[in-house]
Amino acid sequence: MAKRRNGKAFKKEVVKEEPKVEKKVEKEVEKVVVNEPKSNWVGTEDLYIVEGNNKIDAAHQFKSQVSGIYGVKEYFWKGIIHKGLIKFVRSSGKVVPVPADSNHGYTLVGKAKNMILPENALEVLSESGDQAYVYIQPESFIKYTGDENEHTIYVRIYDNNSGDNNDRWLTLSIE
Repeated sequence: MAKRRNGKAFKKEVVKEEPKVEKKVEKEVEKVVVNEPKSNWVGTEDLYIVEGNNKIDAAHQFKSQVSGIYGVKEYFWKGIIHKGLIKFVRSSGKVVPVPADSNHGYTLVGKAKNMILPENALEVLSESGDQAYVYIQPESFIKYTGDENEHTIYVRIYDNNSGDNNDRWLTLSIE
């Protein structure tokens, strides 16, 4: 639009200021833990819960304590579990329990008995009915079938009596 100022015509220009965009440069760091945590939970132990085909991450890493009931090291993790395949792994990628022999598997205690569905495994209910013993083989896997609310998972890992550190048995309870 032309206007007059001091007898001269000029065109008023409207300049739109573009929003400033800050560029962030992120370093790529190669490490075993691939995904960044999506929660405030940060574990400390070499044990992770993995859902589906996800990779291990700090948000799914366990902490540990001495069990007040059993007097042994007990791992625990607090978070939301989604329905589907789950597994427990070490940072090396080694699955726990290791499905190597006929004497390897899980004990599902209390609510875990109703929230975990073993596949391709032999499941034996205890006499009291509050536990299930799951004997696994290389083709075995477990699925989480419970609700998708926040839970605390407690895990105890047992080796052979001979002192072999072979992650042969995992006892699992869910609150």
